Order: sequence, then structure tokens, then C-alpha cells
Amino acid sequence: MPSSHSSSSILYLLTVDSYIIFANRKDIRKLDENVFSSSLTGHRKAPNATVLIDQLEDATAIDFDYEKNLLFWTDLGFETIKGFGLDDGHIFDVITTGIESPESLACDWITKKLYWVDSETNHIDVSNYDGSHRTVLFWKDLDQPRTIVLVPSDGIMFWSDWGETPKIEKASMDGNHSTREIIIKNNISWPNGLTVDYVTKTLYFADAKLGYISSCDFEGRNFKTVVSNVSQIFALTLTGNILYWTEMQNTNSIKNHHSFKNGIHFYDRSLDKLGVPYINPHQSLSPLGITVFDVNRQPKSYNPCAHNNGGCSHLCLLSSNSEHYSCACPTGIKLELDGKTCHSSAQKLLLLARRLDIRRISLDTNDYTPVVLPIKNIKHAVTLDYDPIEGKVYWTDDELLVIKRASLNGSQLETIISTELMYPDGLAIDWIARNIYWTDAALNRIEAARLNGTSRKIIISKDIDQPRAIVVHPLDGIMFWSDWGVPGKIERASLDGSDRIVIVNTSLAWPNGLAIDYELSHIYWCDAKTKAIEMSRFDGSNRRTIAVIERSHMYDLTLMDEFIYWTDWTRRTVEKTYKLTGSEISIVIENLPDLMGLKAVSISSPNGTNPCGDNNGNCSHLCFNRPHQRYVCGCPDGSSQLEEDGRTCTKSDSYLIFLDKIEMNRVSLKTKKIDHLPIIDIKSASAIDIDIENEIIYWADPKNHLIARSHFDGSKFEIILQNDLGTPQDISFDWISENLYWINSEEKRIEVSRSNGIYRKIIFQDRHSQLNSLVVNPVDGYLFWSDRSNAGKIIISFLDGNRRKILVDSVGSAISLTIDYGEKILYWISMEYNIIMSSYFNGNSRTALNFENSMKPISIAINDEFIYVLNQNSDLLEYFSKKNHSIKSILDQNDLYASANQMILFDRSNQKGWNFCADQNGGCEQLCFVKPVQKNNVHESYCGCTTHYFLDGHESKKCSRKFS
Repeated sequence: MPSSHSSSSILYLLTVDSYIIFANRKDIRKLDENVFSSSLTGHRKAPNATVLIDQLEDATAIDFDYEKNLLFWTDLGFETIKGFGLDDGHIFDVITTGIESPESLACDWITKKLYWVDSETNHIDVSNYDGSHRTVLFWKDLDQPRTIVLVPSDGIMFWSDWGETPKIEKASMDGNHSTREIIIKNNISWPNGLTVDYVTKTLYFADAKLGYISSCDFEGRNFKTVVSNVSQIFALTLTGNILYWTEMQNTNSIKNHHSFKNGIHFYDRSLDKLGVPYINPHQSLSPLGITVFDVNRQPKSYNPCAHNNGGCSHLCLLSSNSEHYSCACPTGIKLELDGKTCHSSAQKLLLLARRLDIRRISLDTNDYTPVVLPIKNIKHAVTLDYDPIEGKVYWTDDELLVIKRASLNGSQLETIISTELMYPDGLAIDWIARNIYWTDAALNRIEAARLNGTSRKIIISKDIDQPRAIVVHPLDGIMFWSDWGVPGKIERASLDGSDRIVIVNTSLAWPNGLAIDYELSHIYWCDAKTKAIEMSRFDGSNRRTIAVIERSHMYDLTLMDEFIYWTDWTRRTVEKTYKLTGSEISIVIENLPDLMGLKAVSISSPNGTNPCGDNNGNCSHLCFNRPHQRYVCGCPDGSSQLEEDGRTCTKSDSYLIFLDKIEMNRVSLKTKKIDHLPIIDIKSASAIDIDIENEIIYWADPKNHLIARSHFDGSKFEIILQNDLGTPQDISFDWISENLYWINSEEKRIEVSRSNGIYRKIIFQDRHSQLNSLVVNPVDGYLFWSDRSNAGKIIISFLDGNRRKILVDSVGSAISLTIDYGEKILYWISMEYNIIMSSYFNGNSRTALNFENSMKPISIAINDEFIYVLNQNSDLLEYFSKKNHSIKSILDQNDLYASANQMILFDRSNQKGWNFCADQNGGCEQLCFVKPVQKNNVHESYCGCTTHYFLDGHESKKCSRKFS
């Protein structure tokens, strides 16, 4: 064996059009000349290495196809495999996803396939040159695979493994596991470079730690040491009699290499001589992968795949079998019984949310390779579900605060919910009714909508604390959800939120994932704190523990056939076990951080239907199946209500909204149906008013010293007034000028601002007053308010608080001031006498409405025909004819009315009218007011300014701090 350089000068000639190509980390280079020389006398001037490709991150391994004039390389920094046309200089992507540490690759120049090893995923993969039809060949018992080489003529491949048991293995190129065998396992430590002499059928390999280059035949016999006492060899290649290699230093990890010797070394086998290394002191070189671009390195041989791709629908792979080839399918797809045709896709798979991406894992094959779905702009995917009808995945993103969906190929990406989300934690698809359900652990509610995000409706919002997972059973018409409140619990309800019951509320702490066994009617769950996977019947009976996973934090759970699958944050795994016994726990995926939601799905459409599956149950919007096929229709939150036909949602023109401090409900005057308004940010409201045209509700919260507003559907909640607000007792909205009035009972004043809370102006303040209630009449240009001081009175003024006068006196404590716009009458409740009173706007015709003594009215509302009365501590909602007060009727009876403290009428006829303030705020910079009709039946408008600001002049519409 040689130990020194040759003493004579020797020329080593490459064939015509041959050259050495090597990966140089930041670029790939070839040598300008085809001559290497060596001499004991020293280095001659070295030829320059020409840059072929630059701007790389960490180019490591290279190989080529001589016939196609293509070069391929791996980049550990970019985690990619790319190709390069030596003819046209075109760079193209081969593999850009699902690859972590591709340390070696090899071209099958016969069938035009690319093979590579990944030392992080511990896989050996193959694909076409363009990256299509990628599949995993080997995934078990691999531990840091390092280098791979092919022998297409024999249909075999070799690879080295750096793991705890270093070895060199051989197998058929089609990945037939029965052909796999270890050929070298002794006297080996860091088996690095591999190369093949195709003429002599000899395998050469280097050991970077033991410092030798050896050879053997294809069976691992005839072991010979070729070169000894060499430094840490990284890559190895040969042509003719010459072996070439590169060296690394100070590492046992390719990805973490610190430095490389800056030369290319070579050895003449025929002369048993080492040559002088190729070193160019004028170039910064860190040679890694190396190959000789030479026709002799890729001898031609029989191609069984040449005709019609061997009859294969996808991959035709060379093999060591008698037919010299076999057909294969892309990752996760099964080969049909004909041995030629692949299924169109994986039929059963796991969908896995992993924060920044969503992956699919086929359950049809045993490799369980996670494939990243090509979906862009995922920031923090939390949970997901699948619609088998349209083949789309749905997921929540709690950083973007959205719910999205897309096809599995990444197309048709769209956002379906983008508002009123704070922590969307659970998600479920009703594939029959075409509805989506989700939980929000911050808003403490469960919502539903159509799959496209329309017709959104809150299903559960009471007595719920940190809802987590949710699953639905469309056939049985029920849903389950887990709740992290104290105590932790699992609940069940019909799909419309009715018939709600707690099925499990003991020995639970952090109930996370849920899964339904549709065949056996069982519900499964995992608890991240108790470390247990449990199950019960749908009613919570027959509860039992399936498995306890120590040192775990299970996040999500799913079922497919006889197995349970779950994600584990602590162990960074996806695992499975038998669903009935908990036996044979095994790892599906390991060493994968950021594991979140998991869903086992079948691509084929599930069996079964329900009434909602037939034309949406004839419902105009939402259809909810319930147990025993008793389905109901539902309407989206907001102003729409269900008609008497029980099918059609229409925008109601008239209903009553009533308030009980922390929630709002409404009752239809037509159908008597009660709906909950999904406004969840109410803490302690005392008064409400509404903007009918824009469907906005305003409320005052004296306990928290704020005024807020929200749309009727719960969206666009905002606190519009909070600073220096004192105790807001009552509010009233001017829908024409879009001004908001309120009483500050603590500061004994009345203020006005724009509807968004800007340009606040004090329009009345009297430290002796005891302000009670107010109402604005923008149609006629008046403001009314009550003051219970000095026997009580009701004041009338212009809208800016000026020209005020007593309308009626001796009214005691007058509340619930309400206007009949048609008759121009003001109504109010006298609390001392428990009566309803009225007068015209000029104070004339003061009238007391005589009702039975048992009434204790606390709020009234009026339309064209009736006066509606809310009584204190009564579950009755009553109404009276305006013409005949003695005729009393009961509109509805419900416990909700007994706890209500205010009521307001939503009637589109109540908020009509126009004045100049409605046109661009009357041209005013801040506030616009109108005067009562003076002459010519015209309202004159004028401007006002926030407190401490004044109009610039008599005719000015602009405000400034200095009065002029």
C-alpha cells in the first residue's frame, strides 16, 4: 500500500469531453484542464477550477447523467435537490419539500431516476429527474445513511450507514426489502465515500475515521485495503485506474463540518501511486462531493423500462429480479393487484397540523412518510378536519386568527372565517349538512357556519369555559366537545346546541383530543395531564382507560379502523395503538416537533345520510340534524329570523331586544321565537339602543365605566367610550346625524359624541340634578330627559342641549322614555306609581294608562299598534292596544323575561327621516345638530364642537380651541 507520493512525473489523462466536477459548498466547479500531475519535487501551477453554479448555501453531493448532459446536487443549507443543464445552463428544482439532510444522491442513467439518502429522516428515496412520482424505498433500520451508489446493469444499489452499528448495505434498486443485506459490518466506523468500478464489478469505500480506502466485490467478499493512512475522506469517485477523493476535518457530522482540506486527492490503482493533491492557493476551495463527468462512468445496459415505461402507470424501477424491473407508486399510494397500476391517491391517511405546515401520512403503506401539503401562508395551524365530499382540508390558524380550507394539492386555498376569532382551538366538519363547527377557547363559545363560512351562528355560549376539541356525528345528529374549565369535562349536545348534557366530569384535567367510533358508538379522549387515553359510550357510561402514556403530553386524537392515533408534544411523536385493548403501542412518526391537530380520513365518501343531506332539508340557510332524524333549520346570527314555516330565514322588520346585564336576546313579534344575540363582551349593561340600518347595538356599562357597540351578529365589538365616563346610566342614538347621547349620573351631566365616540361635548350639567333616562328624537329635533329631583320632571331641549324647558313636572322617577313617532307622543314609566304615562311633545294631554295593580313595568316599547311592557320579576311579556289600554295580551312567557332589565323595539319604521346632518355630517368638522321645524317645514342644521372647542366664526363649520 502506498504511503508517499510517486517519485516520477506521471500524466493522468481523462477522456475527451471529460472533467472533474466537485461541490464547493457555496458553488459547484469543474477543472479547466483534463490533466493531473504529481511529483515529489513539489506542486506545479494548478489550473483554475471554473465555477459552474454559484450562490449556493451548502452544496454537498453531486452526480450527473452523461447522456442528458445534466448535473444534480444536494444543498444541505437550502434542504433541496436541484438540477442543472450543462447545455443550456438552466437550473431547475427537483426536490424542495420533505427533505432535511440529503447527504448523497445517485443517478440511474438508464431509466432516468434519481436516488438519495436523508440522514435526518433516515430514508432512501427515488423520483424521476424532475422530482415527480417520489417514493420511499427504505425507512426501517436506517441510522444516518451517508452515501449511495447504483449499479443499473445489475439493478442493485449500495449505501453506507453511520449509525450506532456502522455498515454498508446492498439491495435491489426497486426497494424490495427481501433483497436487502449487510455486506460490510466489521472493521468499519464512518463509512463515507462509495464508488463502483463497473468493469470489474468492484465496490470501493472509504472510512473517514479509520483512514482507509478499501474494496470488495458486490457480495462484500474479497475485502482489500487500497489506500491507508489517509485523513477523513468525504467523497470518493473513480475513472479508469484513478481514484479521486475529498477530505474533511474535525467532525463526525456532515451537516456540522467545520473545515475541509482544500485539495482533491487521487491515487493510481495500476501504479499503486498517490498523486500530488490538486490545490490552488489562489482559490478558496472546500471540495465536498466529487464526480468525474465521463461517458465511461455510465456504461449502457439493457433498459426494461424503455418500452411503455415497462407497463407501469408511474415508476418503473430497475430490479435485481428475473424481469430486471418492477413497478412502484408515489409515496403512500398502493400498487394494485396487477402489479402495474397505482391507485389514484392514498385511500386512507392521517392529516397532521404542524404549526407552519400541514402534512399527510398515508396509512395505505407502511413507511408512514409525512408529505407536506403545498399550502402557502400557514403561520400557526392548530387543528384540522377533512371534507370527504369535496376533498378539502380545513384548519384553524391562531396567529392569523382565521379558518381556511384548501384541496390536498394546495389549490383552491381560501379563507372562510376571518373575523371574531380569538383562539380557535377545535374544528369539525358535518360532511352531510355541509356545516363547519369550531370552538374558541378565548371567547368561550362554539359556533357553526356553512362550509364556505356563510350563515355563521353561535351554538353554545353559556356555561362553557375553555372549550378545546370538538367532533360531530352527522348520522346521529350529535356533537361532543371537551372543556378545560374547572372541573374538566366532556359534553354532548344535538348539532343545533340543544339537548346539552355533561357525559364525563370526573378524573379529568386537560381533556384534549376527541374521536368518535362511528361503528361501536364510543367516544374516545386523551388527557394531557392524567396521561390517559379513555373511552365511554355516548352517554358517558362504560368508561374505561385504554392506555396511560407516561412522560407524555398528548394533544390530539383520531381513529381509523382498529387503531387510535395521537400526537404527543413531549415525545415529539405520532403514535398508535389498538383502540379496544391499548396493546402494541408503536411509533408512526418520531422526532417531529410542533405537532398539533391530527385527523384520520378516508378519501372515499362515507356511507349514510340524514335529512339535511337532501336539499339541505329545504332550509334556506342552516340545517341541523338531531337524534332520531328530528332535524331543524337555523338562521345566521344577526337580524334574520326563522319564519313560521320553520324553513326560511328572513330579515325581520320587527322584534324586541331585551337585556339582562350580561346578555341580550330577542323575540320575534311574528313567530314569538326567541334567539340569543351572540354578543359575548357584555359585562354589566344597564341600557341599550340600536342603529337599525347598520344593525349595530350600543350599550352602557356603569360598573365598568364604558360604552360599547357591536353588530347584531357579535362581530366588530369595540369600546367607544371609556375615559372620564363616570357612571353611564342611559344612552340614546341619533340615527340621522349618527350622534350618541348618554347620561353620566355620577357627574350629573349629559354628553353627546359621534357614534364612534369622538368629539365629546357636554350639553347639560347640574350638580343638583338626578338624571334618570333620556331619548333623542332626531326626526323632530328634540332631546328629552328625566330628572327625579324636586318631585321629578321631564325636560325637552334642542339636540345640543340648548333651549331646554320643563315638559311635564311632578312625574317622580321617570324611566324608559319612549317615543311614538307617528302620534308624536312621549311615553314613560313612573316608578313610584307603577304606571305608564304619556304626553304630547308640548306637554299637553298628559295621560296615565290605567293597568291592573299587579303590574310593575320597568321597560316599554311602542310600535304603530301596541305598547309592549316588561314587568319586574315577571316571566310574562305583555302588550296592550294603544287605542284601548284595558285590553291586555300575553306575547310570550319565558324565564328570560324575569331577569331582563330593559327592552327596545327593532322596527325599521321607527328609524326613518332625513335632515341636512345626514349629508356628510352637514359639512361640519365635528358635530352636526338640527333645530326643530321652524318655517317652510325645513330643519335648519348647525355645527357644534367638542367641549373646550369653539366654532371659528358665526358661519364657520370648523372648530378650534380659541373662540373668535
